[in-house]
Amino acid sequence: MSDKKITDCTELTTPASGDYIPIVDVSDTTDDAAGTSKKILTSAIDNVINVKRYGATGDGSSDDTVAINAAITAATTNGNTVYFPAGTYRFTSTLALSARISLLGENRYNTKLDKDFNGTGIEITISHTKISSITLDNTNKAVNGDTSYGIYYHTNGSRGILENIRVINQGSHGIYHTYGNLNTFRDIISASNDGTGIYVSGADTNACVFENIDVNLNGGDGMYVDNISIYVLGLTAQNNTGYGLSIAGNYGNYSGVYTETNTAGSVHLEATADYNFIVFSSNHGITDDTDATKNNSYINSGSTTDTKVLVLDDLYLTTAGNINLGNNTSTLRKITFGSGSPEGVLTALIGSLYLRTDGGAGTTLYIKESGTDASGWVAK
Repeated sequence: MSDKKITDCTELTTPASGDYIPIVDVSDTTDDAAGTSKKILTSAIDNVINVKRYGATGDGSSDDTVAINAAITAATTNGNTVYFPAGTYRFTSTLALSARISLLGENRYNTKLDKDFNGTGIEITISHTKISSITLDNTNKAVNGDTSYGIYYHTNGSRGILENIRVINQGSHGIYHTYGNLNTFRDIISASNDGTGIYVSGADTNACVFENIDVNLNGGDGMYVDNISIYVLGLTAQNNTGYGLSIAGNYGNYSGVYTETNTAGSVHLEATADYNFIVFSSNHGITDDTDATKNNSYINSGSTTDTKVLVLDDLYLTTAGNINLGNNTSTLRKITFGSGSPEGVLTALIGSLYLRTDGGAGTTLYIKESGTDASGWVAK
């Protein structure tokens, strides 16, 4: 077989029909001297639609709204994927996902959808959608006066997936989720938004999973949850104006939560929060505004300031090594220790125990036998 140079090969052209994703994206698509069109080398993958095929430029300045919406419309027929090659795609009205399609970028650091208007960036009102490997930005917010959300789930947005995305510089919440069961949020950065990084609310938003979430530098809370049965597996919340994590809902499971330098505080249990379980690490402790009827449990592995480091419903362990039995009120049934007599000093309920570290025979164990104040302690 004789040697051949690649330049000797016949030029490949785009097939006559179908929508394609580029394998080799050559920038020169002008005609050559002989009038032959130089085409992008493509592969006939019918379920992937390239927005550039519909006229999107991705140059960061042109308005690509019409082209993006045309690609989305084309994708709705068969539930296809709309593909965004590397670039910045400026758009000036809401991108509405009302059919079961996917939006896919090359990766979240070189594919950017740049919202340039005052309104919701991407609106999801249908189940089984997916957005992956993009950044949703608003670089011109100071001019367009945006006061709205980045991504907005509502109406019927269930069983969808957001993964490997960034939502930044939005005029309100980065991600606002008000409806939808069984949605998955994975490898998400929501940062520098004027509202909360991720805001989850609504009566029918249960059983959603949030995994490896990074919320930072937001004007509200890092993450706010006001619904039932949310599962958070890895949350880092730093430098938010509100709390790192604020919980107002019920039956949530929060594991691997790390908070640091949030202005309002670390983790906040609002008065309505009930039956939540939280494992977190912070030296700023927890702000618990619930009353005696609530049943939240939490473990703080990094506290140096909070008096409660392990709370299991009506039992909690303090940093001093004491065990309190009761609820979230100041008067509790306790098992505690210290020097000196507890009489007139330690307020507790009847049945509490006190171990005196400097006691002797008959003065080492005290039992609270009467009263609800600091009196009624009897040495045994």
